[in-house]
Amino acid sequence: EVCAEESLIPMATLFSRIHGVTVRKNNVDEIIGLKEAIDMLVAGSEILDLTHASDIITPSAAIMAIGNGGRITGCAHARGKESDRISKTVEMLGAFGIKSMESSDGIIVPGGQKPSRPVDPVLTYSDHRMAMTAMIIASKTGGCVEGDDCVSATDPGFTKRIQSICESA
Repeated sequence: EVCAEESLIPMATLFSRIHGVTVRKNNVDEIIGLKEAIDMLVAGSEILDLTHASDIITPSAAIMAIGNGGRITGCAHARGKESDRISKTVEMLGAFGIKSMESSDGIIVPGGQKPSRPVDPVLTYSDHRMAMTAMIIASKTGGCVEGDDCVSATDPGFTKRIQSICESA
């Protein structure tokens, strides 16, 4: 079961790629810029322009890392979200052993990476999209994610679903 908010579709895509399962794609046609960005992400585009979809920068970077890699652009304004999503995404991915690098307006991500269990708790700075991405990665690698209580505002059932998946694995 996936939350119906369209900007959370990359979370489902990340989960499906990390766990090797199929997740049905919701209809995102109504959101200007989001459908194109998600289509490019799912297709494995090497350059992902998120000018109109910067909310998906964090899961997109993780998807690119475990996939073919690439460059996320058009997100300079993401530095002013709940956290500086560019620098904090690079930091969070690094906690899982995923290499990435900040650019002025996005992130450069080498592909073919495999996340590993973090040594220390993963900080998410009470940013719900960072916390959700970290929790999805940790559902595969194990590890502790701090600041995960913020996800309930976006998807009230998310934490419970992730916990039940981890318990049944």
